[in-house]
Amino acid sequence: MKGANRKLGELLIQEDIITRQQLEEALREKHPTDEFLGEVLVRLQYITEDELIGFLARQCRIPHLKLSNFQVGAEVASLIPEKVCREYKLIPIDKLGTLLTVAMVNPLDVAALEKLKKTVELRIKPILCSWGDFKQLYGKIYGSEGKTLKQAHEAEIDEPEESFEETEQREEQGSASPAEAPAKKERAEKKDVARNDDLIKRFTFDSFVVAEANSFTYALAKSVAEAPGVEYNPLFIYGNTGLGKTHLSNAIGNEIAHREAGAAVVYAPASRFIDEMLDAVEHELMKEFRDRYGDVDVLIVDDIQFLAGRTRAQQEFFNIFNVIHGRGKQIVLVSDVPPKKLEGLEKRLISRFEGGVVACLEEPDFQTRLTILRQCTEIAGTAVADEVLGSLANAITSNVRELEGALKKLLAYSSLVGHEITVDLAQEILKHLFKAVEHS
Repeated sequence: MKGANRKLGELLIQEDIITRQQLEEALREKHPTDEFLGEVLVRLQYITEDELIGFLARQCRIPHLKLSNFQVGAEVASLIPEKVCREYKLIPIDKLGTLLTVAMVNPLDVAALEKLKKTVELRIKPILCSWGDFKQLYGKIYGSEGKTLKQAHEAEIDEPEESFEETEQREEQGSASPAEAPAKKERAEKKDVARNDDLIKRFTFDSFVVAEANSFTYALAKSVAEAPGVEYNPLFIYGNTGLGKTHLSNAIGNEIAHREAGAAVVYAPASRFIDEMLDAVEHELMKEFRDRYGDVDVLIVDDIQFLAGRTRAQQEFFNIFNVIHGRGKQIVLVSDVPPKKLEGLEKRLISRFEGGVVACLEEPDFQTRLTILRQCTEIAGTAVADEVLGSLANAITSNVRELEGALKKLLAYSSLVGHEITVDLAQEILKHLFKAVEHS
């Protein structure tokens, strides 16, 4: 950690963010030998935490992720010894196949990354986390040892940050800090122009089944909903058809609309955006069209790939994107493919799409598909044997929408004819699905 601290300091000097004298003072102030230099610089008020996070994100070209939404499973947490996590200020947060995502306080620490690769024998994907988030999550995972680490540094901080729990409590009581007051006033003034009826209300975070394959993207979406326009803007979500992209993007909008009174949220498939633009051109209502999409707190555009080949629509969206982003408001984009594979779109649009965070929704595993089916039966108020649900989960492996549709078809048939749903009945009603499995 010592070498990584020195490297951080030298880079900060090169960028004229701190002076040589300030670096040497910070190094003398470091109490534990493995203390993070960045936290000392913040404590001495030589740099703000936001400046430090922004600097590291630019240097390492990786996103900064808030960790308050992460529930790290015991299996993932056990991949890296606690001693290594404490020494190098890092935490494993997600594993997908042979790829391990690790949150780091100082991603400039090359020695830590090399040690990790040898320790876990996996590919490592580093992301950036704040010192405060690291301490909080470390404490949750490692219990009393984590609390000891946290307490050792809390006494050195003159003005401790408000905790996530304290923030929630204050918001429930209806009080706002002075810094939040102007933003809340602006949202309240927008109440009359809120467009939240566009959202699909049934799509919420609570009804989204979180699994290993989608936990990282889910956490990003939750972070956007908690702090729109702050960290991940735009948020670009992509994945194959039927994996929950529309669900997750609407969950963001619904959560923001619920948390922030008067927030103007617009959700629109790209096809609707195009149709409304053409209608506005025909009736000379372009100002109203631009105001509807540009004067918002959150804009969510689904199936953005349908803008391909639409020169005028791309031009209008480019201008609207710049207006919203320039005002510090949130943009969420949904597509079947990542930005680089969007054919027929202007390079300047693709560049802006990649300027935020790009996240993928992967195909769900068997257990996740089974959980989705169980959730559907609970909503329908109908009991279905696990062996039936298991057979469906085996038959449909890559499309959640098709999976839910097959179950609804079985439930409808059962309701009409009064027969209990069995594996044999499922195979008879959905024979095309099971034949596809047999021949695969």
